[in-house]
Amino acid sequence: MIHEPITAQEALNRNWQHFIVEGKPPGRVAGSCMYRTPDGCPCGIGILIPDEVYTVSFEGTVAKYLLRERSPHAFTSKWDRLYELFKPMSDRGMNRGSRYTDGSEFLHDLQKAHDGLSRNSGEDFSRFYADALRDLARKYDLDVPA
Repeated sequence: MIHEPITAQEALNRNWQHFIVEGKPPGRVAGSCMYRTPDGCPCGIGILIPDEVYTVSFEGTVAKYLLRERSPHAFTSKWDRLYELFKPMSDRGMNRGSRYTDGSEFLHDLQKAHDGLSRNSGEDFSRFYADALRDLARKYDLDVPA
């Protein structure tokens, strides 16, 4: 199955819908976030990864490096498919002046907000995460979902 590339706005919208509107719990196992837990519960980056693209080999890789880990054969691995899905996050001129030029700063900030709040906010995760997503929207000139 071919998936449309994901923009930063779409990533923000999906996080808002999943965690704020639907109130789903963050994907954590034994105190650690995972892109996808064994029972299928995703984290803020994990909800952006289609089932047929996901592989357990993504686990343990910081989100900003998901855009750097490419196989030597063009578009043949799940890493390459993920790269192509996430690549458009830089299309709006994001990260000007940043050391990252491929959208990885946005992914890093999204992961940092999700993982840090899921670790420390308990029952208030959705409330605090909504504030964090608003901050990301301001930083990256995105629209906060209604």
